[in-house]
Amino acid sequence: MSSPAASATSGLFDVLAQLDLVRMLPPPGEPPRASALLAGLVRRGVPISFGSDAHRRAQLGLGWDEARALLGGLGAGRVAVLRGRRAHGLPI
Repeated sequence: MSSPAASATSGLFDVLAQLDLVRMLPPPGEPPRASALLAGLVRRGVPISFGSDAHRRAQLGLGWDEARALLGGLGAGRVAVLRGRRAHGLPI
């Protein structure tokens, strides 16, 4: 592909980028540094999905409520969920 835009519209990819936002988390009490980036993506209507990097069963879903609150606060009404290589919007 000659450009990210061409890649995004080619239909060849389910996901074009993975942002490691955990590394962008600030100390407790400070606003998330990822907010500006996510706000821009939400404004542009880019589907947002998030997942878990759990290494133990007890870590599954860790941060889910915070991620939903952050996206909802930025104006996203849905989170993208892939089922059978198709994105579906799940209400936040």
